[in-house]
Amino acid sequence: MSIYNMLNDDEEDKNKKSSKKILCTKCKGSDFSDKDDLRKHFKTPWHNFNVKLSAQGKESFSMEDFDEYALMHPEVLK
Repeated sequence: MSIYNMLNDDEEDKNKKSSKKILCTKCKGSDFSDKDDLRKHFKTPWHNFNVKLSAQGKESFSMEDFDEYALMHPEVLK
């Protein structure tokens, strides 16, 4: 399975040139406009935390949920 999925941004207007989004399969609500942004994302505490959750068979955190969790548990940022 690949690390990201390419999806059409606008399915309603087939004649319009659609833009692509790159999604991280580990992080809820993540989308990136290019591969460089995705590579930068792979180095973030949010992504690394979600990779660990995934390895334990647990559900990933959205960015907002991770930010709240990190405020209460700053050790995840180390």
